[in-house]
Parts: sequence; structure tokens; C-alpha cells
Amino acid sequence: MISSKANNPWSDLLPVKDVVDNVTEDDIDTYSKRVRTEDQSYKLRTVVAAWKEEQDLDRGMRRRYGWVLLSLFGVEILLAGVLIFLIGFRVIELKEWIINVFFVGVFTQTSSLVIVVVKYLFPEIKIELLKLINQL
Repeated sequence: MISSKANNPWSDLLPVKDVVDNVTEDDIDTYSKRVRTEDQSYKLRTVVAAWKEEQDLDRGMRRRYGWVLLSLFGVEILLAGVLIFLIGFRVIELKEWIINVFFVGVFTQTSSLVIVVVKYLFPEIKIELLKLINQL
């Protein structure tokens, strides 16, 4: 083994500590495979970290939207219930067709809101991420 310090006065600045005379092609192949594996590992860690951050942000946003929509949904149901009691105790007099249209509208709006919330808050698994990981 030949020391790099004997050949190069700048060796303290170089990342190579020792120079070996008997480096084979297998050693070079092994080293290149190791570097390639480290590069792939770094890419994978970067993708997974970005995905995790995206998922955390997405969950926070869905949580906020869910609470707002469910709060509005609860207020609407509460007001519809109060209106039913007021109509039932004859505090408010409305024509029957107005009451029917109102409650069909409330039911339709409630059903569609539930469908939208469930569809958005519980999305399908993202296949694109799995394809990207397989490509790495």
C-alpha cells in the first residue's frame, strides 16, 4: 500500500486516505453498485419524506373542512328540527307544498353533503406514489 501523503502534499485536503495498487474490476463494480444503491436510497427517502409531509398537510386541511362542513350540517339539521316543532305546534303556518319542498331540499342537500364529505375525506389510495417508488 502506498500512502497518498508521500506522493501528494495536498493529501490532507483530499477525501482519499490511501491508494491501493491492486484494485480489481470486481472492486470497482462493487463500489459502483454501492453508490447506485445509496443514490436510490436517498431518492426513496426524499420521495417518502415529501409524501409524508403532503399527507400531513392534506389531513390537516381535510380535518378543518370536515369540522366546518359538519358544523354547518348540524346547524341546518337543528334548524330543520326546530322548524318541524314550530309547524307541528302551529306556531308557524305554512302551506303544505312549501313544507314538502323545504324538507325535500334539506334532505337532498344533507344527502349530497354527506356523499361529498365521505368521498373527499376518505380518498382512494394514491397509485401514483407506488408507481414512482417502483420506478426508483
